[in-house]
Amino acid sequence: EGPFFLLETLGEGDVVEVDGDDGETYRYIVQWTQDFPIDEEPPDEALGFTEEEVITLITCGGEWDASVALYDHRTVVRAIRDAAFVPGTPAPGA
Repeated sequence: EGPFFLLETLGEGDVVEVDGDDGETYRYIVQWTQDFPIDEEPPDEALGFTEEEVITLITCGGEWDASVALYDHRTVVRAIRDAAFVPGTPAPGA
């Protein structure tokens, strides 16, 4: 199981924390999670420019197709940075 194994379980309002190379922890709040067929590019809303500081997490998902050695879709999660986050404080609902 890799770091994105449970990515598809994230939903709106869930928290993602990222440890930066600078030693800081950055908190993001999930805006949406969506699946896209593997043979289609995710739309601009997933990959395009944003006015806010966001992260977009993408992993493979769905059913494994052994005939082509691929999963049948991508799971995409968009999360916006929580500018009010103070490191060391618990995540909402924790």
